[in-house]
Amino acid sequence: MKRDEALRAISEDQLDYIQRPVAVDFDDTQFLPLAFFIKEKRHEVGEVIDQFRTCKESPINAFLIRTNENLILCIRKGVTK
Repeated sequence: MKRDEALRAISEDQLDYIQRPVAVDFDDTQFLPLAFFIKEKRHEVGEVIDQFRTCKESPINAFLIRTNENLILCIRKGVTK
């Protein structure tokens, strides 16, 4: 799935939405996700397809990614207190 296909699938609501907090290994220097963990299994980010803001006042905080297992996911960087 290419960038435009992934974005079209999102806009046409052709995706399954699973929302859950996950731990993300994040490169704060390049501001990119490297991997994330679900049930203690590490999933490597193979490609960042796109990045965007979840609200116009915030910096880029969401990433459309492809894992090395070829899963397409959206990861949003949350704010920690």
